[in-house]
Amino acid sequence: MNTYVGYVSWDLTEEDSRHAFEGFGKDQLGTIIKDTGSGESRGSGFVEIPAKAEATSAIRGLSS
Repeated sequence: MNTYVGYVSWDLTEEDSRHAFEGFGKDQLGTIIKDTGSGESRGSGFVEIPAKAEATSAIRGLSS
């Protein structure tokens, strides 16, 4: 399940996002959306979580 992640720190790296989600399942792939001109983070991204139950758990666990 490809899950949108918004309103994150502009300093967050793809590795940071994987670490944040690793407690909710395995094999996550994090992608940070970057500005095409500057290469800077846009403060959002996507995390691919294979199992829907794990994605739902991550959404509930990290939403605040």
